[in-house]
Amino acid sequence: MMINQFVKSVGVKESDIMTVAGVGGRPLKYETVEKLQTAIDEYFDSCYITELDKEKKPYRVNVRPLTVSGLAVALDMTRQMLVEYSSKDEFGDTIKKAKQIIEQWAEENLVTARNPAGQIFSLKNNYGWQDKQEIILNDKRVLFEGEDKLED
Repeated sequence: MMINQFVKSVGVKESDIMTVAGVGGRPLKYETVEKLQTAIDEYFDSCYITELDKEKKPYRVNVRPLTVSGLAVALDMTRQMLVEYSSKDEFGDTIKKAKQIIEQWAEENLVTARNPAGQIFSLKNNYGWQDKQEIILNDKRVLFEGEDKLED
């Protein structure tokens, strides 16, 4: 039995079902972009504490890494649900912006981390970063990663 037929057979209106992947998908945890953004902001805020400098001016200190998994847990969803939300028109930009902030944090920490292996792993697996190699032999490039022609 198709989902639409099942929904009709139990007397539920399709308009009453809010889902991520269409009728029969998971119900949305956040009904509005504003509620989702508030939860995202709370996650980012939880990764920092505010301290005072010598002049009693407040500044923020990062006490916990920003991660995609951490964001998903804070939003009470799985990483897969986060991916599904990012594909929804009304939530896509909000999730993408949150992931950009996490990517920026990881990239900036590549410079300051004693061992940046974790950030490198995250950037490769969450953001499509990759190592590229280029070897020059006799003034000719050796091609890698699907290149189809030599350039001078």
